[in-house]
Amino acid sequence: MKRQNEKSFTSTIPTIKQLVEEETGYDLLNPRQTRDRVYIRSVYFKLCRNNTLSSYNKIGKSVKKNHATVMHGINLYDETLSRFEKAYVELYKKIEFKLRNKNIDIVLEIQDIQNKIKDLQTRLDHILQQL
Repeated sequence: MKRQNEKSFTSTIPTIKQLVEEETGYDLLNPRQTRDRVYIRSVYFKLCRNNTLSSYNKIGKSVKKNHATVMHGINLYDETLSRFEKAYVELYKKIEFKLRNKNIDIVLEIQDIQNKIKDLQTRLDHILQQL
């Protein structure tokens, strides 16, 4: 099933988890239910859903939660955080920006490797012609 506004999904759950934990200083596996932690997990769920092709179940398992918790977290972000808690919207935007930059770095590295492969293939062809 295609998602609306499907993007290039090059991020992974572990990458997103690492960025959220680095940015907030919270361990997403910590089961505490403080408001701040619940809201941060909500941001995490939204980032995972929008930047990977992972299911609710897979996203939830990454932080020892079930699919219903992920769905609730995404709804919480969409209905409450996006309207009334601007700090969490800014957190979302900041991490998404970092994800995009990380993806750009990966694309550039892939292109560099592809160019090196082409160069090596050219050298190999030249050597084989001389034999």
